[in-house]
Amino acid sequence: MSSSDILDTSHAMARKRTHDEVSLIASSIRADDTVLVTCPDTEFGGWHVSGSLLQSVVHNKKYTTLLEEGTAKELYIPNCSPLEVELFLQWLYFGSYSEESGFAKKLSWNLGELQNTGLEITSASSTNVMVWAVKAAWLSWYLGAHLEAPQFQNYAMTRLFDAYERQDPKATVDFDLWTISNRSLPKVALFFEEMVIRNWGDTSVVDHTREEWSLLIVKHESFRVKFMKGMAVSLEKRREEPMKLEHYLIEED
Repeated sequence: MSSSDILDTSHAMARKRTHDEVSLIASSIRADDTVLVTCPDTEFGGWHVSGSLLQSVVHNKKYTTLLEEGTAKELYIPNCSPLEVELFLQWLYFGSYSEESGFAKKLSWNLGELQNTGLEITSASSTNVMVWAVKAAWLSWYLGAHLEAPQFQNYAMTRLFDAYERQDPKATVDFDLWTISNRSLPKVALFFEEMVIRNWGDTSVVDHTREEWSLLIVKHESFRVKFMKGMAVSLEKRREEPMKLEHYLIEED
């Protein structure tokens, strides 16, 4: 299946989602298989989810041990927002999640912690914003990495890949997002790295006027080698070969 086929399938599945389907799935969950999923700031009590379904995609032993033993009545997922969990649960039951068209507050890193993880829609005229679809995909990959759910991570990568192919709203490669990704999300960091090199010179995609890029090129040897090789050819030449989604996917076995 090609990258476009994967993305088209994801959109089609999202359009088919209905209230009746949600009700049907909720009613089909056996009482003895239900696990309450919670996270920080869960004000409504959490989500009642099929334990067996969670076990089929989550491989983090912190959670799977409890699920396998059948003793888990509640699974608490730290360091994420309710909207992130909802994206995961949409994907878990439907194979895709719904996307908003617009912007959200830009992610940042401060004192060793991820900041501004909320997915509330923000005005495009506000300062420090990013495309909602990019933020949702990044956070989904981040959550998937914590859960050790490679299928969800790969789905998140398809959404990230697609978000950067759209012209409206047009997503830019943010320096801060690249550096945050480079801390613990290697495949996501690779995607941004290649986006930067491929589009360097086009300020509508990469804001290369920021001084931080120069410091990064000096300090990050592996990136510097790739960057200098890329700069040996023109912007048009670098863009001739399309990026391939499969380069940024991870093994699911």
